[in-house]
Amino acid sequence: MATPRYAGFWIRSTANLLDSLLITLVSWVLELAILGLLWIVLRTGDSMWEIMSPLAIQGLNVFLYAALAVPYYSLCHLRWGATPSKRWLGIRVISEDGARELTPKQAWGRTFAYLVSYLPLGLGFVWAAFNPKKKAFHDILAETVSVRVAR
Repeated sequence: MATPRYAGFWIRSTANLLDSLLITLVSWVLELAILGLLWIVLRTGDSMWEIMSPLAIQGLNVFLYAALAVPYYSLCHLRWGATPSKRWLGIRVISEDGARELTPKQAWGRTFAYLVSYLPLGLGFVWAAFNPKKKAFHDILAETVSVRVAR
């Protein structure tokens, strides 16, 4: 079996940025809809900033982003081995043992392990730039690897 061509730090960062922008856009639309409905239900002339504290609105934003991101990353990796942005950039996430498909444990575990990569100032992602197989912390924990594929 030929050695796979690993997807490096910059192409993976680009895919992650594009996926994050998509999730952020959808979460903003949902947030505006929720806040708009709340404003209508309360039937007040006050602005949302006067009804809800900025901290509560930020909490809603974080909750919606997480509620969208967890199934987005997990289900996309489980179903297609990649998110739409990774597919567009020719990246596929596979099991480190060489299997093409991820197990549900790997797909969901990899998503939750993103926290490990984010928490030390994002150093878990930067680690992929120095790892021989271009593995970030979440890849190491989930026993996955990102490879380049023909688009």
